[in-house]
Amino acid sequence: SALFEGATKLRAAIRHGAGLDMVPMEAATAAGVLVANVPAVNARSVAEYVMFATLALLRRFRMVDRDLRAKGWLAGRDHT
Repeated sequence: SALFEGATKLRAAIRHGAGLDMVPMEAATAAGVLVANVPAVNARSVAEYVMFATLALLRRFRMVDRDLRAKGWLAGRDHT
């Protein structure tokens, strides 16, 4: 609530993602600050990251990357 009291020129507080439970709505309203959220704005990016992370874990990406950087392209590898 001190944030809203001290930010006298603040007109809006926008949160990307779902939910506004972390925003003190009474303080925002008292300060005349519009509060809104944009749910699902980054849903596609999150889904892409989850797919990449899943593949990276299943294919041992970090181990292969570390080995490639240490030994170069021509070294034989067994990443099973």
